[in-house]
Amino acid sequence: LIKPDFVVICGDLINDFNDKSVSDFKRIKYRLTMPCYLAPGNHDVGNKPTLQTLNRYRDTFGNDYFSFQHKGYTFIINNTSLWKEPLADETQKFDAWFQNTLKNANNAGGKVFIVQHYLMYEKNIDEPNNYYNLPVTKRKEILSLLESNGVAAILGGHRHKTIINDYNGIQMVYCESTSRNDDKRPFGFRIWQISPKSITHEFIPSK
Repeated sequence: LIKPDFVVICGDLINDFNDKSVSDFKRIKYRLTMPCYLAPGNHDVGNKPTLQTLNRYRDTFGNDYFSFQHKGYTFIINNTSLWKEPLADETQKFDAWFQNTLKNANNAGGKVFIVQHYLMYEKNIDEPNNYYNLPVTKRKEILSLLESNGVAAILGGHRHKTIINDYNGIQMVYCESTSRNDDKRPFGFRIWQISPKSITHEFIPSK
Protein backbone atom coordinates (compact mmCIF):
# COMPACT_ATOMS: atom_id res chain seq x y z
CA LEU A 1 0.00 0.00 0.00
CA ILE A 2 1.44 3.36 -1.06
CA LYS A 3 0.98 6.22 1.39
CA PRO A 4 2.47 9.44 0.00
CA ASP A 5 2.71 12.55 2.17
CA PHE A 6 0.26 14.29 -0.16
CA VAL A 7 -1.22 14.18 -3.67
CA VAL A 8 -1.21 16.85 -6.38
CA ILE A 9 -3.51 16.80 -9.41
CA CYS A 10 -2.27 18.79 -12.40
CA GLY A 11 -5.57 20.02 -13.76
CA ASP A 12 -8.61 18.80 -15.65
CA LEU A 13 -10.31 17.54 -12.54
CA ILE A 14 -13.42 17.04 -14.65
CA ASN A 15 -14.25 16.93 -18.35
CA ASP A 16 -17.52 18.87 -18.46
CA PHE A 17 -18.37 21.24 -15.63
CA ASN A 18 -21.68 19.94 -14.31
CA ASP A 19 -23.10 18.81 -10.99
CA LYS A 20 -22.55 15.11 -11.61
CA SER A 21 -18.93 15.51 -12.68
CA VAL A 22 -18.17 17.71 -9.68
CA SER A 23 -19.86 15.33 -7.23
CA ASP A 24 -18.08 12.31 -8.75
CA PHE A 25 -14.70 14.03 -8.43
CA LYS A 26 -15.31 15.15 -4.86
CA ARG A 27 -16.55 11.70 -3.85
CA ILE A 28 -13.31 10.12 -5.08
CA LYS A 29 -11.09 12.86 -3.68
CA TYR A 30 -12.64 12.63 -0.23
CA ARG A 31 -11.63 8.97 -0.06
CA LEU A 32 -7.97 10.00 0.07
CA THR A 33 -6.47 9.81 3.54
CA MET A 34 -3.76 12.39 2.82
CA PRO A 35 -3.92 16.04 1.69
CA CYS A 36 -4.75 16.58 -1.99
CA TYR A 37 -3.84 19.82 -3.76
CA LEU A 38 -5.49 20.86 -7.03
CA ALA A 39 -4.25 22.89 -10.00
CA PRO A 40 -6.93 24.04 -12.47
CA GLY A 41 -6.92 22.90 -16.09
CA ASN A 42 -8.67 24.21 -19.17
CA HIS A 43 -11.61 21.84 -18.64
CA ASP A 44 -12.05 23.35 -15.18
CA VAL A 45 -11.90 27.08 -16.01
CA GLY A 46 -12.47 27.05 -19.78
CA ASN A 47 -10.13 27.27 -22.75
CA LYS A 48 -10.50 31.02 -22.41
CA PRO A 49 -11.24 31.73 -18.74
CA THR A 50 -13.68 34.43 -17.71
CA LEU A 51 -14.40 35.92 -14.32
CA GLN A 52 -17.50 33.75 -14.23
CA THR A 53 -15.62 30.48 -14.85
CA LEU A 54 -12.88 31.46 -12.41
CA ASN A 55 -15.40 32.22 -9.68
CA ARG A 56 -17.23 28.98 -10.43
CA TYR A 57 -13.98 27.07 -9.95
CA ARG A 58 -13.08 28.98 -6.77
CA ASP A 59 -16.53 28.42 -5.27
CA THR A 60 -16.39 24.71 -6.14
CA PHE A 61 -12.78 23.66 -5.57
CA GLY A 62 -11.04 26.53 -3.75
CA ASN A 63 -8.20 28.84 -4.77
CA ASP A 64 -6.96 28.50 -8.34
CA TYR A 65 -3.41 29.44 -7.32
CA PHE A 66 -1.67 29.16 -3.97
CA SER A 67 1.45 27.77 -2.32
CA PHE A 68 2.24 25.49 0.60
CA GLN A 69 5.27 24.29 2.52
CA HIS A 70 6.23 20.70 3.23
CA LYS A 71 9.36 19.58 5.06
CA GLY A 72 11.19 22.75 4.12
CA TYR A 73 10.23 22.65 0.43
CA THR A 74 7.85 25.07 -1.29
CA PHE A 75 5.16 23.93 -3.71
CA ILE A 76 3.54 26.58 -5.92
CA ILE A 77 0.21 25.72 -7.54
CA ASN A 78 -0.36 27.76 -10.71
CA ASN A 79 -3.36 28.64 -12.83
CA THR A 80 -1.62 28.49 -16.22
CA SER A 81 -4.88 29.23 -18.04
CA LEU A 82 -4.31 32.85 -17.02
CA TRP A 83 -1.01 32.75 -18.95
CA LYS A 84 -2.40 30.80 -21.89
CA GLU A 85 -5.35 33.16 -22.39
CA PRO A 86 -4.76 36.35 -20.35
CA LEU A 87 -7.74 37.90 -18.61
CA ALA A 88 -7.65 41.60 -17.71
CA ASP A 89 -6.86 42.25 -14.05
CA GLU A 90 -6.87 38.55 -13.14
CA THR A 91 -3.66 37.73 -15.03
CA GLN A 92 -1.93 40.81 -13.64
CA LYS A 93 -2.91 39.81 -10.09
CA PHE A 94 -1.69 36.28 -10.69
CA ASP A 95 1.62 37.50 -12.16
CA ALA A 96 2.30 39.76 -9.19
CA TRP A 97 1.41 37.00 -6.73
CA PHE A 98 3.55 34.45 -8.57
CA GLN A 99 6.65 36.64 -8.72
CA ASN A 100 6.36 37.56 -5.04
CA THR A 101 5.72 33.97 -3.96
CA LEU A 102 8.62 32.69 -6.03
CA LYS A 103 10.98 35.30 -4.59
CA ASN A 104 9.93 34.55 -1.01
CA ALA A 105 10.31 30.81 -1.56
CA ASN A 106 13.81 31.27 -2.94
CA ASN A 107 14.79 33.54 -0.05
CA ALA A 108 13.51 30.93 2.42
CA GLY A 109 15.85 28.31 1.00
CA GLY A 110 14.97 24.75 0.14
CA LYS A 111 13.88 23.39 -3.19
CA VAL A 112 10.91 24.92 -5.02
CA PHE A 113 8.42 22.89 -7.07
CA ILE A 114 5.82 24.17 -9.54
CA VAL A 115 2.51 22.34 -10.09
CA GLN A 116 0.46 23.39 -13.12
CA HIS A 117 -1.54 22.23 -16.12
CA TYR A 118 -0.17 23.60 -19.42
CA LEU A 119 3.25 22.67 -20.76
CA MET A 120 5.98 25.27 -20.98
CA TYR A 121 6.97 23.57 -24.22
CA GLU A 122 6.90 20.09 -25.70
CA LYS A 123 10.18 19.81 -27.64
CA ASN A 124 12.11 23.08 -27.40
CA ILE A 125 11.78 26.54 -25.92
CA ASP A 126 11.32 28.24 -29.32
CA GLU A 127 8.57 25.99 -30.66
CA PRO A 128 5.48 27.83 -31.99
CA ASN A 129 2.42 28.36 -29.84
CA ASN A 130 -0.05 25.49 -29.98
CA TYR A 131 -2.95 24.02 -28.00
CA TYR A 132 -0.65 22.36 -25.47
CA ASN A 133 2.05 24.92 -24.65
CA LEU A 134 2.26 28.43 -23.25
CA PRO A 135 2.87 31.39 -25.58
CA VAL A 136 6.53 31.78 -26.53
CA THR A 137 7.10 35.17 -24.92
CA LYS A 138 5.38 34.17 -21.69
CA ARG A 139 7.11 30.80 -21.43
CA LYS A 140 10.53 32.43 -21.78
CA GLU A 141 9.65 35.04 -19.16
CA ILE A 142 8.45 32.37 -16.71
CA LEU A 143 11.37 30.02 -17.31
CA SER A 144 13.80 32.86 -16.66
CA LEU A 145 12.05 33.53 -13.35
CA LEU A 146 12.13 29.86 -12.41
CA GLU A 147 15.80 29.51 -13.25
CA SER A 148 16.81 32.52 -11.16
CA ASN A 149 14.69 31.53 -8.16
CA GLY A 150 15.82 28.01 -7.34
CA VAL A 151 13.03 25.98 -8.94
CA ALA A 152 13.87 22.28 -9.05
CA ALA A 153 10.97 20.86 -11.06
CA ILE A 154 7.69 21.50 -12.84
CA LEU A 155 4.93 18.91 -12.53
CA GLY A 156 2.30 19.25 -15.24
CA GLY A 157 -0.45 17.57 -17.22
CA HIS A 158 -2.66 18.50 -20.19
CA ARG A 159 -0.80 16.62 -22.93
CA HIS A 160 -2.16 13.12 -22.19
CA LYS A 161 1.33 11.99 -23.09
CA THR A 162 4.49 11.46 -21.09
CA ILE A 163 7.01 14.23 -21.80
CA ILE A 164 10.11 14.67 -19.65
CA ASN A 165 12.47 17.55 -20.38
CA ASP A 166 15.29 19.33 -18.60
CA TYR A 167 15.65 23.09 -18.85
CA ASN A 168 18.96 24.22 -17.41
CA GLY A 169 18.64 21.85 -14.48
CA ILE A 170 14.88 22.24 -13.99
CA GLN A 171 13.05 18.94 -14.42
CA MET A 172 9.84 19.32 -16.43
CA VAL A 173 7.61 16.27 -16.10
CA TYR A 174 4.25 16.13 -17.87
CA CYS A 175 2.90 12.75 -17.07
CA GLU A 176 0.34 10.07 -17.62
CA SER A 177 -3.32 10.65 -16.94
CA THR A 178 -6.00 8.46 -15.40
CA SER A 179 -8.42 8.89 -18.31
CA ARG A 180 -6.74 8.91 -21.74
CA ASN A 181 -3.12 8.67 -22.88
CA ASP A 182 -2.35 9.55 -26.48
CA ASP A 183 0.93 7.62 -26.39
CA LYS A 184 -0.90 4.44 -25.32
CA ARG A 185 0.82 4.32 -21.96
CA PRO A 186 -1.17 2.72 -19.15
CA PHE A 187 -3.18 4.84 -16.77
CA GLY A 188 -1.46 5.67 -13.54
CA PHE A 189 0.37 8.25 -11.46
CA ARG A 190 3.88 9.20 -10.36
CA ILE A 191 5.50 8.85 -6.98
CA TRP A 192 8.14 11.50 -6.27
CA GLN A 193 10.93 11.05 -3.74
CA ILE A 194 12.53 14.31 -2.63
CA SER A 195 15.56 14.72 -0.40
CA PRO A 196 18.25 17.40 0.02
CA LYS A 197 20.52 15.33 -2.23
CA SER A 198 18.19 13.96 -4.92
CA ILE A 199 14.85 14.22 -6.70
CA THR A 200 13.49 11.07 -8.31
CA HIS A 201 10.11 9.96 -9.64
CA GLU A 202 8.63 6.65 -10.68
CA PHE A 203 5.55 5.78 -12.71
CA ILE A 204 3.03 3.51 -10.96
CA PRO A 205 0.38 1.97 -13.24
CA SER A 206 -3.17 1.74 -11.94
CA LYS A 207 -4.26 -1.70 -10.86
